[in-house]
Amino acid sequence: MITQQIIDYIEKNLFYPIEYDKIEKIVYYGKYNIMRIFSASTKYTIGEYIRVRRLSEAGKLISGTDKTITDIAMECGYSSSASFAKAFKQFNGFSAVECRTNKKYKYIPALKLCPDIHPINCEVVCFDRTCFIGYGKRFKGKAENRMTQDEAFIVSTRRMQDALRLFRNQNDFNYWEIMENFDETGYDYFCMVERETSPLDFSALAERSKEKDFDFSFAEAELKELASTLDKKRIIGKYAKFTDEYRNFPMQGLDGFTQKAYFSLEKHNYKRDEIRPELLCIHWTKRDRISERHLELFIPIK
Repeated sequence: MITQQIIDYIEKNLFYPIEYDKIEKIVYYGKYNIMRIFSASTKYTIGEYIRVRRLSEAGKLISGTDKTITDIAMECGYSSSASFAKAFKQFNGFSAVECRTNKKYKYIPALKLCPDIHPINCEVVCFDRTCFIGYGKRFKGKAENRMTQDEAFIVSTRRMQDALRLFRNQNDFNYWEIMENFDETGYDYFCMVERETSPLDFSALAERSKEKDFDFSFAEAELKELASTLDKKRIIGKYAKFTDEYRNFPMQGLDGFTQKAYFSLEKHNYKRDEIRPELLCIHWTKRDRISERHLELFIPIK
């Protein structure tokens, strides 16, 4: 499995700078895809994983050897004893000196991915310059954690979400999350809807916003202003589509669903495309007067 190959390389070179060009030669993926595949398949970004593993091994060395804490800090890849001391205390909740005295430390072992994950079926679909409009920002950290780490952003854009409901194609009840430019700091995130290129009738949309299905009402001028600020994207090419089951709160299971999808991608012998973005479609459906949702994850493939 590709992710396990990345983990094995990291573990063999844990206390040295990570050389992505060497990982690229092992897994035949570029740096962008290596970062995304790793974060989708584990609980960590590559940087987070290296940090917790180095600090775990540092705790073992402090507790079980007579090496000085400064020497251990340097051995574990830290440029100064001060930066190591701060990181160690944040990770453990107590200092390196206390670790040496009490012989206690937090330890996270090297990851061994579960071989019992069963592949899930996927469907290959093609987008033919499908047009999306919406808004976004740069998110920090792992994509699957975005609902907890940026809840304030989601809440603060409720009005914009209602505007997107007005702008999207008629009889379309889906939101799309588009994610790209993954690296160690995070990724670019966009909340979008599918929209044909035909002009918007802002006067009619303003009237429609007064209906009870909408939480906010808009004036025609405000809708024009909001529309002028939106990002636009056209999606093209081949994607592997993975579908999750219905649930009331699907985002709570996003981590496990994404992990299964990326595991299955490899089992189906598809390679992730380096350039095009990843898409998540959130379907809204009413059954027995209860609003339910299910997810479709679209991974770009070559």
